[in-house]
Amino acid sequence: TGGIGATLKISSNDDAGIILEADKNNSGEDDNTYVHFIQDGGLAFASIGHIGNNGKDPLNKDYTGTLANGFLVGTYDDGVDGELHFGTKSAVRMTIRGDSGNTVVGSTTSQACGIFEIVSTTQGFLPPRMTTAQRDAIANPVAGLMAYNTTTNKLNFYNGSAWEQVTSST
Repeated sequence: TGGIGATLKISSNDDAGIILEADKNNSGEDDNTYVHFIQDGGLAFASIGHIGNNGKDPLNKDYTGTLANGFLVGTYDDGVDGELHFGTKSAVRMTIRGDSGNTVVGSTTSQACGIFEIVSTTQGFLPPRMTTAQRDAIANPVAGLMAYNTTTNKLNFYNGSAWEQVTSST
């Protein structure tokens, strides 16, 4: 511990941990490079990242909000759902809930009724785009599979026995 430029801490009474930390006093910079895994003395926690003062961490947690100048792959067991977070530059970009496996892109919270959710107010969902021939070449499609058909310019779905197109009454 201490020194200039790097800190290495190894301690064990039973379990063991290694912390690599840069910019220890956080002076003049808004970033910290780190790898840490924690179990005892708090909630289960494991992360690898580079997060600035705004998004907090190393060990000051709170990275589920915004990340400044950072990237993050980590878990934080808050006693509720044990989420796995993936973050870049300004925010957590994807979260997988540990209790249900629900995955949300664009937020840190997901709706319980959906296994996969995309949150945005400025972008839409873009399904795979392909010709009719490419769609028909999909091996063993399952019911509910969707694709945008560029030959017909229609959204198609597989009903379990045939491809149908989503149409409007107008």
